[in-house]
Amino acid sequence: MNFAGVNKKKIYEVSAITGEGIEALEEAIHNYMDKHRNKK
Repeated sequence: MNFAGVNKKKIYEVSAITGEGIEALEEAIHNYMDKHRNKK
């Protein structure tokens, strides 16, 4: 397992072999980026 995170408070386990955990990480990235994209 590899570890990845959007911020220091939430770290996701992602498998480079099976892809397990990628969906949760992608969702977290999109949620994080949406907050920053919509700032004006």
